[in-house]
Amino acid sequence: MRCAARVRSASYTSNGGSAPYIATSVFDALHGRLQGQPLFPNLKHLIWNSSQKREKGALQLLLCSSVVSVSLGGESNLRNDLKIIASSCDSLQELDLYTASLKDLAALHTCRNLRIVRLQYAQADVAEYLSALPKLEELALRCHRGPATP
Repeated sequence: MRCAARVRSASYTSNGGSAPYIATSVFDALHGRLQGQPLFPNLKHLIWNSSQKREKGALQLLLCSSVVSVSLGGESNLRNDLKIIASSCDSLQELDLYTASLKDLAALHTCRNLRIVRLQYAQADVAEYLSALPKLEELALRCHRGPATP
């Protein structure tokens, strides 16, 4: 696992079908072996874009306080994912999401270093909520009028 300390950027992308699937047992085995420590302790950037629903332990295994940017796409329990991100990533500066509602984004109020937020599909009221982030410099939204579901 010494090599893992050198990893600064991790990306997982799949579109379903015959794409590789990471089984829950893999995350469980890694959690047991690492005893609660992150897989990549010096990770800076995480991209997880998958049609596979994110396993509960995946983000907890990958995220740590050194992470400065996260990009999430695909199926997930976004509200829970954002709670994990907010509690694990003290240095988070950049967040890129496919979609989110105000309820999903509630956890971000603790992300005091967040400078850039990109939402591909959002309601207009999200902009007002995110404007309260103290260091926000860039907000990119693709807004629509209905509920925040694609």
